[in-house]
This record gives sequence, structure tokens and C-alpha cells, in this order.
Amino acid sequence: MHRFRKRRPTPAMAVAFTALFVALSGLAVAGPSLPGIGTVHSNDIHNGQVRSVDIRNNTVRGADVRTGTLRGSDVRDDSLTGADILESSLGPVPSASSANTANTANSVAANGVNTAAIQNNAVTNAKIADDAVTSPKIAADAVGASELKGTYAAVSAGTPAAANTFVDAAATCNAGDTVLGGGFAWLNDADEIETVYSTPDPLTNPNSWIVRSRSGAANTLFAWALCLAA
Repeated sequence: MHRFRKRRPTPAMAVAFTALFVALSGLAVAGPSLPGIGTVHSNDIHNGQVRSVDIRNNTVRGADVRTGTLRGSDVRDDSLTGADILESSLGPVPSASSANTANTANSVAANGVNTAAIQNNAVTNAKIADDAVTSPKIAADAVGASELKGTYAAVSAGTPAAANTFVDAAATCNAGDTVLGGGFAWLNDADEIETVYSTPDPLTNPNSWIVRSRSGAANTLFAWALCLAA
């Protein structure tokens, strides 16, 4: 009858059993474990090891970024808006430095705007004050008939006059028009013609021409006026 002799396990057998035990029990062997939450410090991390995927979105704040370290290449194109910029921190635009003294029209120096600075057809009637354009402002031969408003003559009805009797006559322009000049005439030639006045009426913004005169013989008096259309 044979007897089995007890043998000690060989080192290889011990390693095999250990591996089998670990595999069946689900244990894992790793490097040193972390001591706990919030225990990893800056000097525990190798430089350059933290990547974008390691940082949770919207967790980096301004206080986390060193002042003066961000450059234009770090900012996405067309992502900054007016609300992101402190306007008072911006200097003047180099090409507009001459505009520092032109905030309003009132800041333009006297005689500071010349014709080269004004766009063609930019100045309209509304921009020109009444009685502001004087003769020195108009170039020689610059104003032609097309720039003048229409003129016309107004003639009064004839006023009969007995010999050596003063009578009146008045030539009146259309409403709103202005008298530029005027005069009078007798229907027939006569001696001893005497005139008291021949004048625009009223003297301020006249629209009529009035006459008072007499003839040495019975006659008819006419007044005429040169009118400027409004």
C-alpha cells in the first residue's frame, strides 16, 4: 500500500495561488492611494500636467488668472463687445486726433472751415442764417440768372388828375412778394410836373410803390413797381 508523502509548496506554486486568489476576489493592486478629498496641493502636481479636459467648465474666475498674462491670441476673435471694454481706458484713435477739438460745431474756430472741408451740395438754405451771405462770400461771376428768384412788374390803374391837382397812385406786388424798386409816369407830356414823393411802402418789408404828384394840365398818373417773387 502506497502512502502519499506531504510536500511543501514550491515558490512557483505559491505565486500561482496568490494570483488566482486576487483574480477571484476582484481586488486590484495600484500605486499609493490619495489621502483624501482636498489633500492634493500645487506641489503635488507636475508642471504642465493639468489640461483643459481636467478643468470643469465655468470654474476658472478672474482671480485665478494672473494679471497681465492674457494676450490677444488668448481671446477668441470678435468675442469682446462694448460691455466688456472700459471705454475711458481707451486712448484717442490715432487717425482721429484732430477731432479732439471738434466735439460740436461751436468748437470750430472762426474761419476754420474752408470749402475743401464741406461736401458738395451739403449746405442747404436751412443751414444759412438770414442776411448771413454778404458780397465778399460770393465768388465773382458765381451768381447767374438761375440763382435769382423771378421778378415782375406791377402797374397801378391810372389815376385821373385835374390840372395842378395832386393825386396819389400805388402799384402793389402779389401777397408775400417784395418791392425791389419803382417809379411813376404821366399818361401825357405836360409842363409844371411836381412830385411830393415816389417811394416804397411800407419802408420795412415793402410790397407797394406809392406816388403823389401833380401835372400842369389835366392828366392820368400811373405808379409801377419792380417785384421779387417770394
